[in-house]
Amino acid sequence: MVLTFWAGVHHEILKILTVGVSLHSVYFVFLMFFVYLLIGTGIWLGVSIWITIFLVSRQPLDVELSTNTVEKFRGLSRLALWFSLFYFIALSIGGGFSMIGSPALTFLDIIISPFFLFIVIGIISILFPFYNIHLTLLRLKKQQLSEIEEEFQLVKQRLDTVVEDKAYESDEGTMKIVARLVSLQIKERGLRSAPEWPVDTGFFSKLLTLVLIPAVVRVATEILNRIYFV
Repeated sequence: MVLTFWAGVHHEILKILTVGVSLHSVYFVFLMFFVYLLIGTGIWLGVSIWITIFLVSRQPLDVELSTNTVEKFRGLSRLALWFSLFYFIALSIGGGFSMIGSPALTFLDIIISPFFLFIVIGIISILFPFYNIHLTLLRLKKQQLSEIEEEFQLVKQRLDTVVEDKAYESDEGTMKIVARLVSLQIKERGLRSAPEWPVDTGFFSKLLTLVLIPAVVRVATEILNRIYFV
């Protein structure tokens, strides 16, 4: 980061040392210092948030799967959106300034560029921890469904035994067996309807909005380059 900042301002600093102080040179140096300070702060905050999300995603999960499973990860998804905000705003500011005055030769140069590569890296880094949680939820769901199926078969065999031998158990005991079968069926339906991702469509729509920020900045920068620098 320091080397990048020096590469951006060394020409103006040399001009100050050789020609003298000018308002434009001072303004440019302080502007670049502010921009890179903002980018560095964003990177530090972003990395800290991402490490927190990643470490949480690697922890053993002890959750009861239900239709409200997403709510249990709401705080984590908010943290990821904060990371996304810092990351894509920093990318927009840093990338936008660095590309001013350098118009792309072709449309392919815009698509296949480090700028869009960093956008893809950002999306992957944001979704990867949630993909880990997704895999864990899938395993947990499969395990719980298997346990319900095993218990259901045992209770069903017990009910078949009671039906074959009326004297084996009282009517009250039979009702308890039937109630347990119904309870297991309801539990199975609820478990099958439980979401397998820790985030919902609202999270993805907000993430898409944040992703569009650097994309719009890139297009706007290219339009300005075509107007003023071609």
